[in-house]
Amino acid sequence: MGPELAKQLRQIIAVLLLLCATSATAAPRVLVLGAVHDDPNEHYAALKPIADYVAAALAPTGIESVEIVIVPDRSQMLNLMRDGRIDWISETAFGAVHLVERAGAEFLARRWKDGTAEYRSLFFAHNDSDIETLDDLAGRTVAFEHRNSTSAFFAPAVMLGEQGLTLHAMASPREAPPPGSSGYVFSGAEYNTAVWVDKGIVDVGVLSESNWRDAETVPPAFIERFRIIAVSEPMPRAVEVVRGGLDADVADALREALFAMHEDAAALQVLNAFEGTARFDALSDTDIDTLSRIREALPGFREQFP
Repeated sequence: MGPELAKQLRQIIAVLLLLCATSATAAPRVLVLGAVHDDPNEHYAALKPIADYVAAALAPTGIESVEIVIVPDRSQMLNLMRDGRIDWISETAFGAVHLVERAGAEFLARRWKDGTAEYRSLFFAHNDSDIETLDDLAGRTVAFEHRNSTSAFFAPAVMLGEQGLTLHAMASPREAPPPGSSGYVFSGAEYNTAVWVDKGIVDVGVLSESNWRDAETVPPAFIERFRIIAVSEPMPRAVEVVRGGLDADVADALREALFAMHEDAAALQVLNAFEGTARFDALSDTDIDTLSRIREALPGFREQFP
């Protein structure tokens, strides 16, 4: 190779390296906000305002946009976050723990969904029932809402397990649970749970305290005929989670932006559009303890969280 040709090759390589560096610098830095929902169009409308707000707040870190990806089930979300294709998601306590355990995600913040930082699960029976405590549930049937509910399935199921009760899934509330176990069924809706207890179809129902206070879910006439037999420990209403490999500067900036939103008058409408969110803040010591208990119990729910 002659000197002239070698010089030309060096010049070409230098240009190519410059182009590659320029391309890398110019590549847009995008944050991906994920969600699990069976109505993507409706939920996209709830997420878009906060996605745009966060994109503007994170611009100094190089984030140019916040994209939204909505999938119908948690198994898909798990795979996407595990593959690094989802950066941030707002989840229930159990959903958040699942992503931390199975996808290496990290807890970021607590969200005051529907204006509430924490909430509890309530076990209730009919006044005519002889059930007084959870210890009386052996051989009885409990109605949960659905298998993806933290407050109306996972948290109360953990409570029953900690009480030493064996749970048995039943296809119908008319079945009898095996001796010594507590049978459970899914009602499919909060109102159905209340109706089933009122009509004696099941022995006990479980609802979140927010549903319990909702007159459309539990009419006042029902309340007069029901009594609460047990209450769970408080749990975070919603938990913000980020993928484990997210750049620290982006994660820190995201946390700071979320924590400051309730102090920004321009952001209040954005917060409210996101499922009535009042604010974001740090997980409390109680929340962390609750998440740790859920983490210990998670292996018993592989059917719900494969």
